[in-house]
Amino acid sequence: MTKNHYFIVSYDTDTGEWDLDNDAETSLLDNKTIYDNDTGQWQTAYLGDGEYNDNDDDIAGKLYMALKQLNNGDNQ
Repeated sequence: MTKNHYFIVSYDTDTGEWDLDNDAETSLLDNKTIYDNDTGQWQTAYLGDGEYNDNDDDIAGKLYMALKQLNNGDNQ
């Protein structure tokens, strides 16, 4: 089963920082940020009761850490 995870990343020109935009994901993507290539269906990342679809919390955490490095200038 292959799934693709989509995130909305925003850049604030005032602060010069990158961030994950969860509010935009909710309003623009209706929280359906995982595409299941086998079924052709969009799915939500959070399943409830502390469970995440296809380890989305770990994947989002890795992306968050990468953005944090960009914001701190650690990518140079």
